[in-house]
Amino acid sequence: MVNNIDFMNYNLINRKIISNEELEQLINSKEKFYLKVFYEKPETIFKFFPNTSSYNKEIKKDINYSHLALETNEIYLNEPSNFNDPYDCGIYIDREKHWSYFINYYAKLMGIENKDNSKELLIKKLKNFFNENSDIETSINFNYCHTEEERLRLSIFIYKIRNYSFEKISVPDKICYAILKALNDDFLEKKNNLTDKFLISCLTAEKDNILMWSHYANNHKGFCIEYDLSEAKYNYLKLNDEEKNIFNNLFPVVYSGTRKEIVNYNFNGDTFLFWYLLGLLRKYHVWSYEKEWRLTLLKQEYPNHIIKFFPIKAVYCGCKMPKEEIKKIKEIIRGKNIDLYISKIEEDSYKLKFELSK
Repeated sequence: MVNNIDFMNYNLINRKIISNEELEQLINSKEKFYLKVFYEKPETIFKFFPNTSSYNKEIKKDINYSHLALETNEIYLNEPSNFNDPYDCGIYIDREKHWSYFINYYAKLMGIENKDNSKELLIKKLKNFFNENSDIETSINFNYCHTEEERLRLSIFIYKIRNYSFEKISVPDKICYAILKALNDDFLEKKNNLTDKFLISCLTAEKDNILMWSHYANNHKGFCIEYDLSEAKYNYLKLNDEEKNIFNNLFPVVYSGTRKEIVNYNFNGDTFLFWYLLGLLRKYHVWSYEKEWRLTLLKQEYPNHIIKFFPIKAVYCGCKMPKEEIKKIKEIIRGKNIDLYISKIEEDSYKLKFELSK
């Protein structure tokens, strides 16, 4: 039972209990993680829709986007900032540790030695650099930068300090103020990295959860779509590049009772999975009833926030959906080889049953 799991030491992934140690091993092995997820992906997956209309300012009329999802087989990708859980897609970074790391990082790129690892000493040396060099553009020494990325990061950091030092603000030490403000920019950039770069669509492994119907299907007046992943799973090599990208980026959520601190502050290809599992895919265990699978895609690749998803297998209408709305659903899916089910309340249990509509 989920309620009996020690979520401080264990996690729930795709309805399986996994220890913190096992999760660490997966994080440290991309191949094992992606292979595990690939074979555990379900043959069908579900998404709930409210079946309500909202006003579109561009065309100046109401649109039922739930109907549109049925008509076009498209899924909307949302920004994490719009989610109802304030912790969703958030990461935990200790501000003081982060500042200490990047003070040393930028000082190293400038060739400033600091054997005692003193923040105060480094800030003093950085201040001296800016006080002694009026022409910053020609004073930057890139000899200690080993990559183009390091050169770029150092340039941005120095220019930020210079610009912040020109702000009209009354502070005892403008250079120190500018350094700390530039470091805080780094902190906020890292903290918002996941939410700024990705778009997400939330799906689930089950169609009969009462809470899901209540929360995401307009109190059972909406509907649930079942998508068929079997062809993608068993004939993966026949997928086109976009279909593979969508299938590859469908992951089960990690339900946990802890927020693990990010200690590797550089977000790149080597640290991607680490940040991914601790941010985009990690949720507090009280949400585990959702049994969520999460489609996560890069915002820059899908600027319209819309993707064509896998084939629709069936539609399940909520037990409170009016008959006239059911008729509309039938019209939309007519001739599309999609089954339609009507949900009913079980009399002798707290369960829903689904009857195939003829």
